[in-house]
Amino acid sequence: MTIDELAKDIPRILQQHGLRDVGFDTECIYDLGDLSTLLRMIMSEIYPDKPIQLHEELSPDKQYFVATLTTSDAVVVFRTHANDDWLADQFFEALENLPTALGSGEKLYSINPAVGLTGQEAWYFCGTEAQLVAARQAGLPLVFPGEDFMETDEFKKYVGD
Repeated sequence: MTIDELAKDIPRILQQHGLRDVGFDTECIYDLGDLSTLLRMIMSEIYPDKPIQLHEELSPDKQYFVATLTTSDAVVVFRTHANDDWLADQFFEALENLPTALGSGEKLYSINPAVGLTGQEAWYFCGTEAQLVAARQAGLPLVFPGEDFMETDEFKKYVGD
């Protein structure tokens, strides 16, 4: 399967395995409020029925935008640098832990960025561990926790050794 064929097949894999997905530009933070806007969009895609409240502020040292996402189940804090437009690693760590914080019993894994489907965008898939494993076996190039994305079979298949 080519990368173009894979891109066309992903909607079928998502539907077949009951996954929800969300994609977003990783260079999208310019002003106060942008982080909250991004989090609203992410939540509307992966947890559309979950009411949320968001509060965003500049950290006391003015180095970070800090967004606090509150649901009936949890409070999750997201941070990213105020002087860069790209999302910081801390943001992605909080995002990947979001299903656990919400007690959903689900996981949130990203597509392998090296296979060439996303450019500067991130693309995440949400479902149970079993759903995500089955989707990967069906061809969805996910990166699981602890994996080096450049060592996955999908990387070798689509990018080469």
